[in-house]
Amino acid sequence: MLLLYVLFLLLFAPQRDATTNKKKILCLGDSLTREGSWIHFVEEHFGTSNLMFINGGKNGRKSGQIFYPLVHTYTQQHKLDGIVLFIGVNDFNNLKSNSISFNRTVADVLKNMSKVVEASLQLFPKNNIFLLAPCNINPANMSSFALNHGYGTSGCAAGLSSLNKLYEKLAEQYSIHFLSLYAIVDRVNYVDGVHLSRAGYKQVAAAISGKIESDGIFC
Repeated sequence: MLLLYVLFLLLFAPQRDATTNKKKILCLGDSLTREGSWIHFVEEHFGTSNLMFINGGKNGRKSGQIFYPLVHTYTQQHKLDGIVLFIGVNDFNNLKSNSISFNRTVADVLKNMSKVVEASLQLFPKNNIFLLAPCNINPANMSSFALNHGYGTSGCAAGLSSLNKLYEKLAEQYSIHFLSLYAIVDRVNYVDGVHLSRAGYKQVAAAISGKIESDGIFC
């Protein structure tokens, strides 16, 4: 009978989830996160460490569209321990640089991201909040799809250049981690002027993984 009882426990006892003890890090962004393979490469880099990265990307998402899913969706679906914020390119498409709309958009993005960072500070310690300045674009190989969606406008290029500096100041203001991806990707690794090739996402992953390790982020 004892043997049967032991066999019953082995067969029907709840199995331990291998991810239970891992810190769950939400990667919140747009299509560069949703369709990008950089999360896979980052996980591959850290192997069997205690970090687990959750893909929280959505195509076309703008900075004003990440507060609600952070607070009302992802935190309800997962017990999160930290966040990576990677967004901005979709805010500036179809805009001309130095226009009234462009200047208003810059101010709006900073306001949106301040709100998201403040919400993140209510959820996670400062060491577990990681803000990324988005990659640049490559107008030289812009696809018709990207052009039709306004990514080839002067405002898109200028906006990304601005965020490279403004996000750094935002991170300093809130004492959170920051990394600029603006000049990380080689121009040949843009497949449509906006999204990246496998090699491009590997470059992004290498930069992110290196920063996590060097600064002890999420430790």
